[in-house]
Amino acid sequence: MYRKLHQHYPWYLELIPALIIAAGFLYTIISYPRLPDTIPTGLSISGKVTGFEPKGLFHAFYLPAVALILYLVITWVSHRFLARPEEAGENWGITAKQR
Repeated sequence: MYRKLHQHYPWYLELIPALIIAAGFLYTIISYPRLPDTIPTGLSISGKVTGFEPKGLFHAFYLPAVALILYLVITWVSHRFLARPEEAGENWGITAKQR
């Protein structure tokens, strides 16, 4: 499965985004005790804070969690459709001639 995918790029390049996401989680864990009791959650177009929420795990880990979900989805799509492009054509109605 990965043979065709690694023709496009080497496997160790997957480590770069994984390490960046892990660093985001680590930074959040380290800085969580120093967060204020209320966290700004919204900004107006002029840059003024429009909403506050109490400090909680959801608000603290929201951005690293979204980054992890995006990474997993993009990785799945690339492995699914780059590693086996013949199946991608079948799923999307692309004929062999168009590929």
